[in-house]
Amino acid sequence: MIDTIIIKIASEKLPENYNELLDEMLINKEKSYKESRGEVLRGNYKNFHIKLNRSGLLIAGSLTNYTLGTNLKTAFKEQLKEAICKLGKELALDLLKDGRVLRLDIATNIITKLPVEEYYKTFENLARTNRLEQPNGLLFKNTNRSVLFYGKIAQLRKDKIPIESIMKDKNVLRYEYRFSNHSALCRFLKIEEVNVQSVFQHYTKIIDNWLKNFLAITKTNKVKRFNKDTFLIRGIFIKQLQRLGLESLGGAKSVLEMIDNAKREGAFRKYPNEISNIRKKVKSLLENPSLIDVVEVGKELQRKIEMLHFYVIAIDEKPSFNP
Repeated sequence: MIDTIIIKIASEKLPENYNELLDEMLINKEKSYKESRGEVLRGNYKNFHIKLNRSGLLIAGSLTNYTLGTNLKTAFKEQLKEAICKLGKELALDLLKDGRVLRLDIATNIITKLPVEEYYKTFENLARTNRLEQPNGLLFKNTNRSVLFYGKIAQLRKDKIPIESIMKDKNVLRYEYRFSNHSALCRFLKIEEVNVQSVFQHYTKIIDNWLKNFLAITKTNKVKRFNKDTFLIRGIFIKQLQRLGLESLGGAKSVLEMIDNAKREGAFRKYPNEISNIRKKVKSLLENPSLIDVVEVGKELQRKIEMLHFYVIAIDEKPSFNP
């Protein structure tokens, strides 16, 4: 499930005269000179973008694509680990040990019943991120992480990448979770330095996080209608009125935007904890199963993502490959 990965090898860990070796291997090469970084060599090796300067070597690209020849399929842990070791041998490097991970995308594709656009509107909010609608998808983003949904087939067509005939007419939703920088990975894994080996050592935790973030997204739900059961549980009638109040204001997204606007205008300076209290209240009203019926597209997507997570973890817990 590792897709895009950016790896840095510090210059002191590169073989002697490595620029000469790399120069022979790369295609689409460009050479330039910058006073701050000395000579810079850029190019491509297979599906990876490579850059070498005096500070070291950067390798960026899709590990799944390198492993399987496409990222329409899912690559599992041992396949990915074998592939990274193979890439290291080809580049004369120990990527597992010496490769510092600067970015890591965990991603896969879900075949959906409906066109992928029908699913974006069910995703309302993800804590501590900005919700950004994209031409071909939806992005939740902050400085350290991104959660992205988009139409995979549309993206392949835009990039003029051949699509297997069996997939051409499918609705394929791509779900990606991205650690945007090295610091974010270090904080998440609670270690000082994250190399490629660390990623595989904590692979299950990373995949669990991919699922956890999907489940953490506030999704559009239908408010349950009043019936006699409403009065059987203490407090539910009042909460249902509050939930309907959210809907009357335009839904959770509008209410959260109102809170953010009020904060910017200084409305909460006297009582700073009030923002957190209101957000918690809104979240509890959105997620209380006594108040909502989950919309069908939300049920479908959650079921498929949970099943895929279960399958990936089951496969990855088999005996590991030792290079």
